[in-house]
Amino acid sequence: FGALFRAVYADVAAGRPAERPPYATFADGHDEMLVGDAIAESARVGHWVEVTHEPSAVAASGVR
Repeated sequence: FGALFRAVYADVAAGRPAERPPYATFADGHDEMLVGDAIAESARVGHWVEVTHEPSAVAASGVR
């Protein structure tokens, strides 16, 4: 828990996120939502579905 806050505060102090932050980012959460959407769709239609990774405004902005 302490390491997480040290990493977050280090990025805040630096004024930008690390290249590969050791904590979950908004983009990571977005990917998890895409998987959840695919799971729900799969349950609805009764077969496997692809996880759709469409370019988002977040990805286009370079935020990670």
